[in-house]
Amino acid sequence: MRLFAIGVLALHAFLSYRTCTLANTTGKIPGNILPANNTLPLFLVGYSAELNNSELTCVHANYSGRLGNLVNWTLYFNYTDEDGENWGILGILFTVTIPEYPLFDPLEVNVTGFLKDYTDAQSKYTIVYFDNTSMILANMRATYSEKSVCSVWGTAEMTSHNLSDVAKMYVNSNCRNMSYVRYPDSCNCQ
Repeated sequence: MRLFAIGVLALHAFLSYRTCTLANTTGKIPGNILPANNTLPLFLVGYSAELNNSELTCVHANYSGRLGNLVNWTLYFNYTDEDGENWGILGILFTVTIPEYPLFDPLEVNVTGFLKDYTDAQSKYTIVYFDNTSMILANMRATYSEKSVCSVWGTAEMTSHNLSDVAKMYVNSNCRNMSYVRYPDSCNCQ
């Protein structure tokens, strides 16, 4: 027990020193910005097979505004119905509650009727991984023994490159039946 207490104190001292050193040299503690908490458009670039919906293409979200930790987004997509009729680009407003601790608390989405009907959106997602250009969201799961249904979102900068090796590692270890899509140049972003 005594050894454990000494270890905890040593870790605390190291982290305190490291945080102070970083804060003093950079002016702030470095870190990534959760893309859902940013103003850049986000593009759906990967998803689990269970989320595949051939009626929706060119899926992306644009920032609409914010109030505190509530961020308003508009989800845009091209919609083609079961009869093959193209309805063009549809947009659905929704709000995301940004968690204080993104890797520990769920990302909460205000799921409206249209958002649920068209996309089968969930009200809470686990943030599996994020960096400044991408984030991996997973449906909340009952057990940790099976992989999650996931979606991968990226900024325009990320869509012109591949996922980072670290992001790929998180996808491979946490997500099932993934498919990746290159965001086509033919998509008209709002």
